[in-house]
Amino acid sequence: MFAGYIMTEINSGHRLMLLPGVRYEQNETEYFAYHIVTNDGQTGIQPNPDSVTTNRENANWFPSLNMKYKITDYLSIQGAAYKSTSRPSFRQISPLVIYRHTSQQITANNPYLEPSTAWNFDIGFSLMKSKIGLLTVYGFYKEINDLAFTMA
Repeated sequence: MFAGYIMTEINSGHRLMLLPGVRYEQNETEYFAYHIVTNDGQTGIQPNPDSVTTNRENANWFPSLNMKYKITDYLSIQGAAYKSTSRPSFRQISPLVIYRHTSQQITANNPYLEPSTAWNFDIGFSLMKSKIGLLTVYGFYKEINDLAFTMA
């Protein structure tokens, strides 16, 4: 796996702070498993199962922008927009396939699942005064693409 990140903090006066950045990551992975056929024999599987190897390559850019603006000395607005990822688990992408001889059931995974990506948008307001302490209200919105999930 290879990854790199670059960011900078930009201050405009004492009220506005911008924090842009970008992350790049690339990974290459090889997965190995068997295609297994079950039977009623001593081992429960037919001899010499087929082996399967799957190679995966994923590369993604993840930009981000964070900002904070002090409206007054005690009231500020903060926000962020960024891209993130969630990778499938090994179980989800293993090329393992099991053919059950006693039924029409096949258990299989999907080695071609891609990582899901999401655009995230956050915004919040903070009020900080010595008499009331800190009060923060935040909201967020997330758009997820290619979400992999298991249905039972």
